[in-house]
Amino acid sequence: MAEYADEGNIAGIALWHPTRQQHSPLSVSWRGAGRVFGEKVEWRMAAGLPHAAILRIWRIDTASAGREREAEELVVLKVSPSGACRVASVDARQPRANEIAQRMSDGAATSPCLAEP
Repeated sequence: MAEYADEGNIAGIALWHPTRQQHSPLSVSWRGAGRVFGEKVEWRMAAGLPHAAILRIWRIDTASAGREREAEELVVLKVSPSGACRVASVDARQPRANEIAQRMSDGAATSPCLAEP
């Protein structure tokens, strides 16, 4: 199950297996910009179950000098029975970004969750 949220300046996604629980206790959020969400979630499967997902997002990135800019990323999410968390992000504008995100998703199940940006 994928549940999207867009509250104006904060966007998010929660992923979980609906037969195990009604709602996910985990979600990933960011300061949305532009289109906010891509059109598809790419599910990465192992033994017939999702272990990772890749989602294109647009967010506001704040540089160390305080300047804000719009960033387009492929977010790699670890999917577990309790929900999902961010394990990597890839600059979606770089060459072969989709392939890089797919390779990163191969190790998502054992990767640590990252703090929200």
